[in-house]
Amino acid sequence: MDRGILTYFKNEKKLLAVVTVTGLFYNIGMIAGPYFEGQLAQYLFDLLKGQRTSAELIRLSVLYVLIIACVQGARFLKRLYVRKFANHVTRAMKVKIYDSLLAQDTVSVRRQDAGTIMTKAIQDAESCAEGMRKFTTEVFDTGVVMIAYLGMLLYYDWRLTLVSMIFPPMAYAAAERIKARVTAAAAKSRESLSRLNAATADRISNALTYRTFGEETNRGELYERHLSDYERKNIVSGIYDNSTQPVYLVISLVSTIPILYFGGRNVSGTGWSTWTIASFTTFLSCFLKLATKSSHAAKLFNAVQKAEVSWKRIRPYLEEDKPCAQRVSAAGPDTLDVEGLGASVTENGKTRTLFSGISFTLLPGQILGITGPVGCGKSLFGQAFLNEIPMNGTDADRDRALQGVSLTGSILYGGRNIHDWKGRQIFAYEGHDPELFQDTVRNNITLGRQDEKRLREVMEEVQLAGELSPDAQVGEKGSGISGGQAARIGLARALFSNAPVVILDDPFASVDAQTERHIFEALRQKEAGRSFLIPGHRLALFPQMDGVLILNGEESAAGSHEEVLRQSAAYRELIALQEL
Repeated sequence: MDRGILTYFKNEKKLLAVVTVTGLFYNIGMIAGPYFEGQLAQYLFDLLKGQRTSAELIRLSVLYVLIIACVQGARFLKRLYVRKFANHVTRAMKVKIYDSLLAQDTVSVRRQDAGTIMTKAIQDAESCAEGMRKFTTEVFDTGVVMIAYLGMLLYYDWRLTLVSMIFPPMAYAAAERIKARVTAAAAKSRESLSRLNAATADRISNALTYRTFGEETNRGELYERHLSDYERKNIVSGIYDNSTQPVYLVISLVSTIPILYFGGRNVSGTGWSTWTIASFTTFLSCFLKLATKSSHAAKLFNAVQKAEVSWKRIRPYLEEDKPCAQRVSAAGPDTLDVEGLGASVTENGKTRTLFSGISFTLLPGQILGITGPVGCGKSLFGQAFLNEIPMNGTDADRDRALQGVSLTGSILYGGRNIHDWKGRQIFAYEGHDPELFQDTVRNNITLGRQDEKRLREVMEEVQLAGELSPDAQVGEKGSGISGGQAARIGLARALFSNAPVVILDDPFASVDAQTERHIFEALRQKEAGRSFLIPGHRLALFPQMDGVLILNGEESAAGSHEEVLRQSAAYRELIALQEL
């Protein structure tokens, strides 16, 4: 079994411990069914001969019902915890897939069609979890119970058991022979579903364009072809999935022929063993249940094979971070190191440098102010940390990226490239537009996470506590509240996150000077363990920041406020304008 899959089993060991205990009790207890069925047949036969009373038959029946009730109770608990296990696995897989997709840059995401991503995020994760659920279930419901049934058969007549066990293995051989067809049919069905999902998304998002240019009918016909293709391939996959079990069962049940013959001889006293009616009934019932279970096992193989197709497709999204060979910053594991960062933009065939050669180290608790002339790339600088634009990309990458923007250099956190931090949020970002949605202030800040204490803290830090209630309603895109309140809700959202580095693009543009000072002091005192990057054009607080970065083409500079003031004429001009 793949090590990646084993990790999910290890993570749910407590649930699986309950499954193991209840599964063993239930499946070993399953042999009580054939035994009591045999005894009931014998009691009925004796009753007809006058050797038993109806009271004895009733007592045996009541005991049978009580024991089966206990066994089925264990079955209920086992299946309940197996379902919980599958739900936990599905959730964990989806979270990792979503985190992995979000960690990719815009170019990588654009290379995948929407249908493929939807299938990876939902269908494949559910298929893998379902295969793991069936495997876990059948380990007990098929594996353990078949061993119990086999032990009982050997106890009654080991020779007849060997004869009757010739055919069930043939069911497994049949399952192996059609393995390739089952896998291929499942793969084709998934691929067709991906194309259908992509066509659905395309038809919805571009409906107006197709209608305007008279292509709506053609696109509709194309969509119908995708739909028909998926229906055909899904039917073929379903035929393999649903028609195989009866075939396996028929193959296994061929063994009833020698059981009836040799078992009858045992009852008549001319066979390998001396049997009663109870022995014959128990043996036959036990074998029928074993044959049924063997057909389930063959179907399980098919389910696991289908899950393997999905697992191979989503495995790259679920892999754990690999050790990074890059250097570890001497300043500490939570240090942000930027080395040789540069950005240029290509417009009308001409390339213009926005900034280049930016290098600095930012420790936890430090605040770096970023400024520069209009159009210098302040917002782009903040977006460089979000994996939205390929770093050191090819010309093709640049052409696909945002307006031909190209980034060079490296950004390290804890000595590792930020692209290697899959599954962990390193940066929280709040841009010019806080992107508020129609909901309460609470949900706009927390995005559904539950932490009332932290919510109150961040609202106080951004000076919102006395102005808006957490339950106050916010309209679409911030309607119903002021621009300053909308900006501070966005700021509170960034602070509410657990990210160690927070990027705030011009956070004080919509607030007055007094509120600006209060918020800055809160960042200093109450968010001391986090690093802050603050691109902006209001420079009143820049002398109090731990570092200043001026973006000015190839004359960009970084250092303390005093150092940059001495080095950069552009920074001195900006300071002079602010003072005026």
